[in-house]
Amino acid sequence: MQFKNGAHVSTADGKDVGVIERVVLNPQTKVVTHIVVRQGVLFTEDKVIPVEFIAHADEEGIRLGQSEDQLPEFAPFEEHYYRPVDENAVPPEGFVPPYLAYPPLGTAWWGYPGYNTYPIVDNSSEVAVEQNIPDNTVGLTEGAQVVSSDDEALGEISRIYMDQDSTRATHILISKGWLFKERRLIPTSWIGELKAHTVQLSISKHQFEHLPLFET
Repeated sequence: MQFKNGAHVSTADGKDVGVIERVVLNPQTKVVTHIVVRQGVLFTEDKVIPVEFIAHADEEGIRLGQSEDQLPEFAPFEEHYYRPVDENAVPPEGFVPPYLAYPPLGTAWWGYPGYNTYPIVDNSSEVAVEQNIPDNTVGLTEGAQVVSSDDEALGEISRIYMDQDSTRATHILISKGWLFKERRLIPTSWIGELKAHTVQLSISKHQFEHLPLFET
């Protein structure tokens, strides 16, 4: 199987689900657990789909094994909620707490020159974001930047290849350039560090540039 940047995801009966946004995998084992699908026709928000729902994935797109009426309610990729702020915490230097300025009682919201406003400070909570992916995994974004072991830019990830039986990501395809792209296929065992937006290889730029170009 391969996950290509911008690939469309469809149901078994041909209904468009959305476009692949991320591939979720364990940075250590390289096992792929989920894909994140950008909101589309069926989804009103980005959703996390376990790989076991995928029947086929190639350069043409991704097809799920279920029809539209068989799909469960997948979890959203991100959830936003409010959490209390530690009242004893010292705010950073230059921090100004948010406030709402209300006009005096009985006065309209507009046109009240000469009146003071009364700031109402609300620092009791803050917005937190939680990603619904397994612990110790990373949601690798499409087009994540790839750098060498000596911190030189090499290109971006354009495809991720996965062994269907083990669900392990075996290779990544790195593309560089605009009109005439140079592409090189790298085994995932050469990945030194993997984050959501950046992948660092364990080889130098010199070693990378002497690899053969990938031809389809």
